[in-house]
Amino acid sequence: MEVLTVSDHLSRIFGQDISRRQFLKRVAIGAGGAMLASPLASMAASCGGSDAANIKVLAWGDKLNDEVNDAFKADSGHTATFTIFTENPEAMAKIKADPTAFDTVFIDGLWANGHYNAGTIVPIDFKSMSIYDDYFPQFADLAPWQLPDGKTLSIPHAWSADGIMYNKDHVDLGDKPSMAALFDPKYEGKVAIYDSFYRNFLNVAPGVTSAGIFKDMHVQASIDGGPVEEAYDLSQSYLDQTLAEMLKARKNFKMIWQDIDEITRALVSGEIWIAIGGNYITQNCLDAGATNIEFATPSAHDIMGWVDGQCVIKNEQYDKNPDAVLSWLEHYHNAESQVKIIGNTWLASTSRACLDGLEKAFPDGKERVAKLAARDTATVDKMSLLRPLANPGPFQDAWAEFLAAG
Repeated sequence: MEVLTVSDHLSRIFGQDISRRQFLKRVAIGAGGAMLASPLASMAASCGGSDAANIKVLAWGDKLNDEVNDAFKADSGHTATFTIFTENPEAMAKIKADPTAFDTVFIDGLWANGHYNAGTIVPIDFKSMSIYDDYFPQFADLAPWQLPDGKTLSIPHAWSADGIMYNKDHVDLGDKPSMAALFDPKYEGKVAIYDSFYRNFLNVAPGVTSAGIFKDMHVQASIDGGPVEEAYDLSQSYLDQTLAEMLKARKNFKMIWQDIDEITRALVSGEIWIAIGGNYITQNCLDAGATNIEFATPSAHDIMGWVDGQCVIKNEQYDKNPDAVLSWLEHYHNAESQVKIIGNTWLASTSRACLDGLEKAFPDGKERVAKLAARDTATVDKMSLLRPLANPGPFQDAWAEFLAAG
């Protein structure tokens, strides 16, 4: 009888040979990190010696970089394993269900505060790290993340406004770009929006109603019974108005996009002309040879945006071996690693040293950094940072109704 290894089975499933690196990467991403709980994973984690630690990272897919992970193992003897998630609420739920399953988590904006209030993360003494001065002060000392003792809730990584990506050959946004452009009948079947049950409503509401993000969408609320904090909400009246406009223009919205490659292909091919997204996606379009895809920050109304970062999860591993976890943060967020990571995704880095490195490492680095407006850090003061929802139920119901109408 033929004896097949796990890799053999996966090779047959994917119809191609799978190297060890490909195998591990596909299991980590495709299986949502299920390998972490398997006997194979336990054995693999122990192979590095008794002092070696496996840092378990909960992250979006764009944060994973094999070269950076390999360098971490070579430099420290420790390893890093990634589990991929798509939404902040999903990450929060995973950590609450089993805090020992992960050691660090990437978050958007005020989700760091939500984690801290829920007791799932520990503060970081970022100012004592050698990499602290590499970062723009607006991000290194991001006010909502700072604690009275000088520690921070998260080490910043990247940032962007939620704006409008568009094909300039087909779309004219005028002098004051607005999310209302997505509803124009002439773009029927040519619009893409996020795969998010709440973010689309919050983004387009200021464009199609009189709601303002700062005056109408921020509330003080207790999240999951925790302390009162700043959260997003939208009155039922404004939510109903926004949903009604989205349903009226339902034929416009052809794509609900999930990952960067998906929306890049759609924009480059001309399948999509206009979409909600971040400035970094124009970089992917440039890589694909499309110079006609532009990014605009809405100026006709309030805007949303994000600063993401990496937090340390409160668990037994950190209590026993904090140096291993902190060494991962120092390694991942240093300029050399960030150039490798950002050089793949072309997000707008929060690290001045990273931007300097990108401009030197790539022939078109200066052009790309300029197109991202990554050094225009004053923009962050004008954005409403992503934060938890005070009451997700109505958003989920509205999103379900929108999807059902498609």
